Amino acid sequence: MEKGLEIYYDHYKDSFSYLRQYIKQRDKYFMYSVILLSLVFFNSMLPIDFEIASKEFIGNKVGLEKFNNFKLINSLLLFSLLSVVIKYFQVNLLIERQYSYLHHIEKRLSFKLKEFNIFREGKSYLNNYPIFGSIVHRIYTIGFPFLLIILLLVKWRNYFLNDNEFKLVSFFSLDTIVIWLTIILTLFYLIWIHFKDFKNCKSKKNKG
Repeated sequence: MEKGLEIYYDHYKDSFSYLRQYIKQRDKYFMYSVILLSLVFFNSMLPIDFEIASKEFIGNKVGLEKFNNFKLINSLLLFSLLSVVIKYFQVNLLIERQYSYLHHIEKRLSFKLKEFNIFREGKSYLNNYPIFGSIVHRIYTIGFPFLLIILLLVKWRNYFLNDNEFKLVSFFSLDTIVIWLTIILTLFYLIWIHFKDFKNCKSKKNKG
């Protein structure tokens, strides 16, 4: 029995270690998403300035002095944003599920130990959750996704209303698909987070 409990506790420590790795990955993908979204929005609101900056960057860093296909750069930015955002959402969902799994393990360990409760990431953690941590969590899971949707809608609207020449080429169709796919995936992610938090609040009220 003691050996089994020791193995179970080792599994708990390993799970907690994996969680920390997932959090580092989330922070990395969040930073990449913010950078790419900023570039996409910069290109949408200040296209001339973006073109000048892109020419200088490509000329100095890549060595292509006569590169003029900025529609391709725009499409690459949008596709890169979609790829990074997917990874960001995947890691965030994995973190949420990992927390639930850790809470389950803590309950089982506390029940087995009886005289010693393990609540590092469970009841004690949630009851003393700092306001700053709660705000950061909302930024990661709700604030950023809403901002992503709004800025992408603004970008697509600018395409549709202002760039008539852009509509005649395949880049517009490709970019439209990528933009709306990103928006739809973001909405699905927000729905999952919203209903998960709602269920947690309802569960706490029932227990109270």
